[in-house]
This record gives sequence, structure tokens and C-alpha cells, in this order.
Amino acid sequence: MSYKWKMTALLNGWRKEFANEKLSFYFVQLAPFRWFKKESLAGIWEAQRTFAVESGTKMAVINDVGDWQDIHPADKTQVGYRLANLALKYDFKRSNIQADFPELAGMKAGNNQAVLNFANVRKFRVRDGKKISGFEVAGNDAVFKPASAEINGSQIILKAPVKGKVRQVRYLWSDPNAGNLSAETGLPLGEFVYDDRSAEE
Repeated sequence: MSYKWKMTALLNGWRKEFANEKLSFYFVQLAPFRWFKKESLAGIWEAQRTFAVESGTKMAVINDVGDWQDIHPADKTQVGYRLANLALKYDFKRSNIQADFPELAGMKAGNNQAVLNFANVRKFRVRDGKKISGFEVAGNDAVFKPASAEINGSQIILKAPVKGKVRQVRYLWSDPNAGNLSAETGLPLGEFVYDDRSAEE
């Protein structure tokens, strides 16, 4: 999470130098790359996501256009396109621009299953036509297990044998290269972690 605080310092420093406390700030998710330890990459993604949420800035998710063999992927077109769309929507007030990435909005949990609700999506789709992958859930024992997933419009329904109710959900944590979900806009679902252990039974 030190990455989050460094990003916060960068944002605050630039806003101070430009004498603009509302200076727009858009940035790009770190590209997936095989030399990173899997949980190390997921940890940086989580720090970036948390920074965006807490600071009110916007991050372009690129887990679908990266090159697992190259930390500097050749396809820069989509990266620029996504950043430009964020600026068009939020700086130039082009409300018709589809710029926002799917974001977890809440979870309804039960024994061995969880229903995830998302914002910025009407209907998920699987990019490669394969089985949905990348989701893990944990119960009261905090032991994560791979979860099967199915699409229900803007919802994702997860199932896995866990101890008690599902308390934690994470996506693209153990395998950052496993993501294959996008909104109907084509914008991908990024890494996230959700922890419900503090909620009352």
C-alpha cells in the first residue's frame, strides 16, 4: 500500500505546483507482466485501485491489452483511447462517452455463494468465450478457494464450498492473467478485493 501513498503525494504535489486543487488526474493500471510475483502485481493493482477510489481520480484498466511477456505492451492505442475518453467525459462533459470501467458496488452473501453487484455495466460478457476465471472466495476461516462464476446481467454469481457465509471475494489476485470479463462497452473488469468480515451475522 506504500504505492497508494506515493501516488497521493504525487497528486497533491502536482495540484500544489499548478495551484489547482481540482486538477484532473488520470493514470494507467500497471501492465500485466510475468516477471512480477503474482500476488505482488495484484497488490500493486489493489493499491492503484484504492488510490483512485479514495482520491476521486480515474484509472484506465488495461489487463486485457497487456502483454504477459513484455512490461511495455505494443498496443498503446487502447490505452490512449481509454485515457482520452475519461478526459472527454469528466473534463469536456461529453456525457455520451462510455469511459467508466465496471466497479464492484456491493455483495449479497450466503453459504457457499455470493452475488456481486456492479456499477458501470448493464451486461457482462466473456471476452474469449472460455469459462469465467479469476474469482476466489473465503468464509469465516479466511481460506480462499477458487469460485465458479456465472453472469446474470450486471451481476456475477459466485459459488464455492467455504466455511460458513462468504466473507471475502477477490478477483485476479492469484493469477493476474486470468481475467476475461468485460462490460458491454468492451471495458474490462479490473482487480478488486472485498472484505465483509466486519459485518454482523
